[in-house]
Amino acid sequence: MADTVTAAANPELVGAFDHVAFVDPPFDGGLFGEILLAVASQACVHVLWGESEVDFTRAVAASDYDLDAVCRHVYRTLAALDPSDQSGLDAELLGRQGFLAGLPALAAALSTLSEAGLLVDDEGKKGVRKTEGKIDLATSATYRRWYERFQTTTFLKHCLTIRL
Repeated sequence: MADTVTAAANPELVGAFDHVAFVDPPFDGGLFGEILLAVASQACVHVLWGESEVDFTRAVAASDYDLDAVCRHVYRTLAALDPSDQSGLDAELLGRQGFLAGLPALAAALSTLSEAGLLVDDEGKKGVRKTEGKIDLATSATYRRWYERFQTTTFLKHCLTIRL
């Protein structure tokens, strides 16, 4: 059992099975397509989601994959830390939950902030570059890909009615 993000990142997870079942819909059609390409040619694909699962996936995308919120959290956390003591950095960045579900969004936020020129790496220690005014995060390729994959809900709007 794996979520669709993990399955798309590790296609060998689905390629080894004769039956692949989707309980919840993927966030977007591209992600779904990546997983389907990894499914063995003789495998049966079962789509088991309904309206409540689509609503659940929308809620997950809106909360757990809100890259703007994660970028703000990461930037503020790094700005508030003493650059010479980053011993609690992991716990601060992952929040109080400390579980792995936040890692994809955290990695995307770090990449986004770096690509936007807001992170500095000083002798292996992360810090922020202070700026005046707002920075457009959409200048980051990571941000644009993330937004397309997790915040655009075109697939979720139609996954109950389209022929898959």
